[in-house]
Amino acid sequence: MYSQRVRDVMERKKILTAPPDTTVRAAAKRMSKARTSAVMVIDDNRLVGIFTERDVMRRVANAGLDPKTTPLAQVMSRTVELATEATTVNEALSVMLTRHYRHLPVRGGWG
Repeated sequence: MYSQRVRDVMERKKILTAPPDTTVRAAAKRMSKARTSAVMVIDDNRLVGIFTERDVMRRVANAGLDPKTTPLAQVMSRTVELATEATTVNEALSVMLTRHYRHLPVRGGWG
C-alpha cells in the first residue's frame, strides 16, 4: 500500500474552498456542514492558503480574534505543501509526519 500512488488510494470528494475574504465564522459553518476539518483558500483560481480546525484554536481563539469579522486571509496558513497524484502514499505520509501536517492537499484537487 505504501508504494501505491496517492491517485490510487485518495478519496474522491468535493474539496471545500473559500475566498480569502470569507470570515472565520462563515468558513467554520461550512466546514461543519461539510463534515471536513479544512478549507482551501482560493483567490483567482489559485491556492493561496489553507484554513483548518487547528487554525481556529491557535490563530483565532487563542489570539482573541472575533470569528464574525476575521477574514481567512488573516489567519490561514499561507505556505501549503502539495502532493501530486503521482506522489506515493509513503512520500505523503513522510511529509505529513515530519512536518506535523494533518492535511496534505493534492495538486489540482479543487476548482
